[in-house]
Amino acid sequence: MGVAPMSLVEDMKERLEICYEKGAAGAWFRTDWELIHDASVHCTPSLVNLYAGAMLTGNLDTELDEIYRRWVEEGLYSPLKNASQLQENVTLTNPEAWKNLRNFMKASWEAFAGAAYILGHQYLESDQPPYTIDKAFEIMTVIHSRDDWEEGASKRVAVTKENMEVIFAEKKKAIAQTKELYGILDIDALGAPTAFAEDMKAVIRTMVLFAQFCDVTTRAMYLTVWAEQTGERQDAEKARATVVELLSMADSLEQELEGTYYPYYLYSRLHPRRIRRFAADVERRVKVLL
Repeated sequence: MGVAPMSLVEDMKERLEICYEKGAAGAWFRTDWELIHDASVHCTPSLVNLYAGAMLTGNLDTELDEIYRRWVEEGLYSPLKNASQLQENVTLTNPEAWKNLRNFMKASWEAFAGAAYILGHQYLESDQPPYTIDKAFEIMTVIHSRDDWEEGASKRVAVTKENMEVIFAEKKKAIAQTKELYGILDIDALGAPTAFAEDMKAVIRTMVLFAQFCDVTTRAMYLTVWAEQTGERQDAEKARATVVELLSMADSLEQELEGTYYPYYLYSRLHPRRIRRFAADVERRVKVLL
């Protein structure tokens, strides 16, 4: 989709190989999502994934670099346009541009996975802030539980001191990886039209904001439950500090996104009102402990 450009090409090849070994003769690929209107993979950089689906189902031995090369050669679309907005695909003048785009799209997926998942577990509500701490844990361990095919997976995300160290490190790493995307892409060296280059820089900026949001929400939910478990005032104070961070993030998002004209689903993803609602749940629970 167009929320954040990223590649699932390598993952797709692995899954298709498993399906082929089990007797599959073809595959369907979804190009939009019923929750997001006026959006389609057909008019975003993530179109590379549809190229991969088509080329790999035709020949599972297709070189992955050939997929990236053909996608870039045939023209790119902005990640910050709705499907109904007319846009001509963009051709880059640097013949080696496909390598930068390949590396960027692969790194984007790795950074996103570290930000939006907690050790491989989904905890956001359709990529949006969860309304409550309880809802976030329910999404992780019940609604999208991994236990059915990975026994004991939920133990990795249980609220323990050891798990929190690993989880918090994952989120810090994801922020750093997302910030590195500017240099990996190096859009100004690819011979891109100015408008397209600016859109790519802007979308990376929103991805950094998203990674930072994932970091603070994760720490808030874990530190709050941890404080409830220990009953220690110092732990409750650490949890309460995340309320200030959450409210500050909501305010800064409103200021940073004011006057912009991005697709509506980007604003839904970085939703100040939902962040404040989550902060209110954290504050309610922490107040009982202080």
